[in-house]
Amino acid sequence: MDFFGKKCPVCSVVFKEGDDVVVCPKCGAPYHRDCYMEKGKCIFPSLHKKGETWKSPDEEIPDRPLETEDSFICRRCGHKNSKDSIVCEKCGDFLSGSFDINDNNSKKNDAPEIDPDIFPGSVFFAGSIGDSENEFGRDDDFDGVKSGDLIDYTGVNAIYYLPIFHRIKKTGSSKFNFAAFVLGGPWYFFRKQYIKGIIFTLLFAATRIGENIVSYFWANDLWKNAQEAIAGPGARVNYVQYYNWIIEHYTLQQMLIMCLPGLFGLLTWVLMFVCGFTANKGYYKKSLKAVRAIRKKNPGTDEEEMRKKIAAKGGTHFGAAFLITVCSLILYGAFLYFLTTIN
Repeated sequence: MDFFGKKCPVCSVVFKEGDDVVVCPKCGAPYHRDCYMEKGKCIFPSLHKKGETWKSPDEEIPDRPLETEDSFICRRCGHKNSKDSIVCEKCGDFLSGSFDINDNNSKKNDAPEIDPDIFPGSVFFAGSIGDSENEFGRDDDFDGVKSGDLIDYTGVNAIYYLPIFHRIKKTGSSKFNFAAFVLGGPWYFFRKQYIKGIIFTLLFAATRIGENIVSYFWANDLWKNAQEAIAGPGARVNYVQYYNWIIEHYTLQQMLIMCLPGLFGLLTWVLMFVCGFTANKGYYKKSLKAVRAIRKKNPGTDEEEMRKKIAAKGGTHFGAAFLITVCSLILYGAFLYFLTTIN
């Protein structure tokens, strides 16, 4: 009898290939040999009295992995995974269950979709892989790269990113990445896209520094002078009067200077939206390129070792994101201090 996917009635651990299993000759209940030796007898005497046969409480592979105090036991292969794992380290099955990436009305997807870059390590979906042709396991093709490689590369956030990658592959469109929108450069460092991270960090710094320099040295004085000329220092003014006076007394160059801080601020918002709308598609292309490069560089490597190389190259780098954020804040604070003390 095949006990694969069933649980030992003593320890509740799923039987996996290679386990030493013993079976009660009276009722047919399976046990790990050590579990049976621990009890010293079958734990179903009521079945013996009735002459009944033991039946598994879950004849089918369970919808969810077995959760123990310190681990998740894969529902398919029985491998013991750490509590923070989202995919099985051995077979690649999702430990959160399964989901249909095209079934927006599925009850399995009722949980809110939260960006894992803001809340890393969270599980957002449930269900099983392989229930329909629209779902994927480890061998589905993503523009020449297997889904299993993308699972290894994206790490604990695979359950979030693979449906997005599938959407990009099929339709060419992505979804808005709120984390990239809010964090900008540090998000790219977090996802190990260091060149883009440097570029966007410098662009955001340029807009903020430009806005502050123009405001501090020129624009603020022009706005203040216009207000004082109309109603005196600190007085409230009528905005129609205010702008009419500016048009009459200021040159075009001066008016452009007054508008520059607002334009710098608008440019900051543009950069934020660029990050939000392009981040996922850029990460997909980067993932494909990285996986192809690793496999090309390591031909003939054992598959288990290859998976480790892909996982090491991918994943996230919280330290880099934290460091660039702290450095940016320190430098920006130093710049503001210098700006206010320059006179």
